[in-house]
Amino acid sequence: MTAPTTPLPGDNETARYLLSQDQAAHLLSISRTTLWRLVRLGELGTVAIGSRRLITMSAIEDFIARNLSRKSDELEYPPG
Repeated sequence: MTAPTTPLPGDNETARYLLSQDQAAHLLSISRTTLWRLVRLGELGTVAIGSRRLITMSAIEDFIARNLSRKSDELEYPPG
């Protein structure tokens, strides 16, 4: 397994495999609400550690790859 190459805000020393909801939302340039809608829809995978739900870097990379080929008019947005 290789380390992700995308540096995170405030984390210049090492890349992380698991991101908090704030970090993941920042990385995707979306709100936390939108992030959790994507999680509920199964678009982003999470890992439970104790009471925390963390988003995997591979889930973010997979989400981006799946959506790169979609046109904006093909995207389905979760209801409000």
